[in-house]
Parts: sequence; C-alpha cells; structure tokens
Amino acid sequence: YVGDLVFTAFSGSHQDAIRKGMKARESRGEYVWQVPYLPLDPHDLGREYKEIIRINSQSGKGGAAYIMESEFGYNMPKAMQKYFGKVVKRRSDSMGKELSPQEIFNLFEKWYINIETPYKLTKYKISSVDSDSFDVDSNNIETNNLLLEAVINFNGHDYTIKGTGNGPVDAFSNALMQQDEEELKSLKNYKFVHYHEHALGEGSHVKGVAYIQIDTGCTEPYFGIGISENINTAAISALMNAINKSYIKMDVN
Repeated sequence: YVGDLVFTAFSGSHQDAIRKGMKARESRGEYVWQVPYLPLDPHDLGREYKEIIRINSQSGKGGAAYIMESEFGYNMPKAMQKYFGKVVKRRSDSMGKELSPQEIFNLFEKWYINIETPYKLTKYKISSVDSDSFDVDSNNIETNNLLLEAVINFNGHDYTIKGTGNGPVDAFSNALMQQDEEELKSLKNYKFVHYHEHALGEGSHVKGVAYIQIDTGCTEPYFGIGISENINTAAISALMNAINKSYIKMDVN
C-alpha cells in the first residue's frame, strides 16, 4: 500500500478497534506492534500517529474519542462517546467535509463546556457542617458532611441556595432540589446518573476535568463538563452545564 491515506481509517468500526488496540498496547508496554487494521507501525516509516484516525461522516464514536484523548487529553466516559460521536457525524454531514481536530474540539467546547444559560453559577463556598466559616478553595475537607452556599443568576437576578451533602456535588444537587423559588423550581427536574473525573495534563497547577451525566426523562441523557484547578469547582460547573444543556436546543453549526 502507498499514498497519503495508507495508515488512515475513516470507518467508525475500524477507528474504534484501532483506538482500543493503541490504548491496550500503551497500557501493557508492548514492544511488538500488534494493532488492528495497522500491519505496520507508522513510526517505522517516518509517519505520525495523528495521521491514523481522521474524522468524516463515516466515522463513529471511537474516532472522535481518539482525537479528543490523543490531541487534547480528554478521556470521555464510555456513555458520552456514543452521543458526542453522533454530534461529530452530524457536523461532518452538514459541512460535507472531513473535520480537523480543532473543529472537533470547538464542537466539544460548545456542546458541553461553554453553556452559561439559562442558569449561571456566579459563586459558591463550602464548609463542614459544624463550621461557621466557608472556604471556596478547600479540597481537603475530611468530613463527609458539607454545607454549600451558592449564588445562581437567572434572567439578571441572583438567587442564593444552600444545601448539605457527603461531597460538594451532592451538597450542590441537594441545594437545587430544595428550592421553592418559582424561577428555580425547574432545576429539580433531573436525576443524577454518572460522575467521572481526571487530571488534564501534569504538574502542580494541573487542571481537573469533571464529567457529569444526568437524566431528565428524555430519550437521550445530557452531559456537562467542568474544568478548573479546583476539582470541586469543575464538578459543580459540570452539573450546571448538564442542567443548562437540558433547557436549550443546540445545533451542530
């Protein structure tokens, strides 16, 4: 085989197999090259791994997940890969072309991260239940009983909410569920499904990424992502993004 696309896979099933093979090889520290659909290591012929998987309308969840992990460091939960793969496919279909990694990342940001309407979390603070003082930057609270106070903006008005729980996300979720304000009552209409987090990069100032999945009774779940050096902030932002996602209609353009 020769040509620019000799190592390239566009098919979703091939991309998923290659992604899993590359990941398994890395985790096991294998020296011998054994990756599905790739009889040779591209590096042996002076090619780069970034040429392996490219995204167009034929691609599936594996291709988009590989790009987000290998190019940008985001390790999406398995359930999320399926739905983001659909978003990427629709975008490629609408544009009638292959998507670059940056275009995929921009779609990822729009779809899961930069969602600040209709509700926006402006600030929060947490403490142990027995403490009278709050510390927004605390990541080392030993107790399982946390008190959270937050301010949410809706239509230009600020609303203060409070709740307790066994962690920041649980306390924030409980605070939402306890609201009687007419403007905030709709924030109760969800069920918490899944939480996942990991570090984004390395070093003392590394940021954490939190992924949250909620169920609102619709045919598809909603996902939100938060990013911060404070993993508590990342997790709460992720839940807020997921909730906002359930209230707005988004397209792939």
